[in-house]
Order: sequence, then C-alpha cells, then structure tokens
Amino acid sequence: MVENNNNPRFDQTQHSLRQGCRQLRTGCLLLLILTLMAFCSLCYLLFLPRRAHAIAPAPAPLSVLLIIDNSNSMFDKNGVGSDPDLLRLDAARLFIAYLGVDDRALIHRVGVIFFGSRPETITTLTPLINDQQRQELTARLMTNPARLGWTDPLAALSLAQTELGHAQRPAIILLTDGKPEWDYTLTPAQQTEYIAQLQAKSAELAQAGIPLFIILLANQTTDADPEITQTWQPLWQEMSAATFPGRFF
Repeated sequence: MVENNNNPRFDQTQHSLRQGCRQLRTGCLLLLILTLMAFCSLCYLLFLPRRAHAIAPAPAPLSVLLIIDNSNSMFDKNGVGSDPDLLRLDAARLFIAYLGVDDRALIHRVGVIFFGSRPETITTLTPLINDQQRQELTARLMTNPARLGWTDPLAALSLAQTELGHAQRPAIILLTDGKPEWDYTLTPAQQTEYIAQLQAKSAELAQAGIPLFIILLANQTTDADPEITQTWQPLWQEMSAATFPGRFF
C-alpha cells in the first residue's frame, strides 16, 4: 500500500467503501482487504532493522495489542455511527488469522483490549501457536460487543502499556474514530491537560520501545466534525510519529 503519513487518506477510502457496504458485499470485502494491508505494512515496519548490519539478525516474534474503540459513537445511533457494521472487528479477525502464517517458526503473540469510558482486556497476549489457537482467539471477538460508554483512549493506552510489560518486539495498534469524549463538555483548560497527558503517554511508549500505530475509522459523520480535523487528527499523527516506527493511517 502507499503510505502518506502527513496527509493520510485511509479514512476517505474507508468512507467511500462503506457507503456501498449494505448494498454490495464487495465494498466491505475491499475495505477489509485495505485494512489488512495496513496491518501487514505495520508488521513489515517492525521487522526492519534500525541499523544496517553485514548479516541481518533473524526477526523476533511480535507482541501486539489491538486496542479497539467500542464507545457509543462507534455504534449505530439513529442512523449515525462511525462503524455500525463492526468492520473494525472483522479487520481484527483478519489480522489475527494472517499474522505470521508465512513463517510458522515465529510464534507471535496478540492481545485485544476494548475501550470506551473504561478499557477492558478481552484477551491477554496469546501465542498464535496453530490454527486452533487463532480460531479460539478470534472467537472472543465474535459476540456482539457491549457499548462501553464514552471515549477515553488514554486509559486504554495505559492498560495496553501495562499488559505489554517487558514483552519482546511490542506494538500497539489503536482503532478509533478519533475523538475522546465524556458525558460532559471539557473546558479548554481540561482539554489542554488531557492532550498533554496523551503526549506524555506517547513519550512513555517511545521510551519503552513500544511503537504506536493508529488507524482512524471515519465516515461522513466524523469528516464533518471540525474538532477531529483541527485538534485530534494532528495529535494522533504526532503521537504515532513519536514512537518510531509508529504510523498514522
């Protein structure tokens, strides 16, 4: 896939495909393939050595935590929702199903966290030993997820950092519609403080060697929200860029 970190249009492509999802299953399939390509590119970046070596070392297994936004805004609300078809869960299943299938000698580990007002660990880091293990892990995502209230990605990132601990080749993949929310309106001072806390968290992740990959799930509703474009999207770009080789899509 072609990556444009400064002006990502992954969200625009996703919006265009989703418009036909209910009528054409082909559109949904293309969306999932595109998302899978994004996931694969993230893993490819993780395998790249940071310095040139005469003999490249063998890659080590990955330890990846998927953080999936299941806040109210992700679901259908009177015809409005960032991902009412739950395509984010289909993308997670594809990622789990295909991570490492080209090299069975590498036993990668994957964990899943759902979040809204609070984060919930759906599964801790689990080794993808065989197809049965992958199926058992994806089965945890099959049931309809509960709506988890408002949107606090900071709490989810903190939990993910704790879950990863000292895991080798750690990474976090965050799927969200891009806007933290509460059941009240933040004052400008409160918003500034929350942004500072997110920036501090990305600095902690960088210090711990944990790259952060952020995939913005968007449609016409999120595109029409100027606060996402003006405030939050630049922050996600900054946070992912600070955690090399993290990326924003």
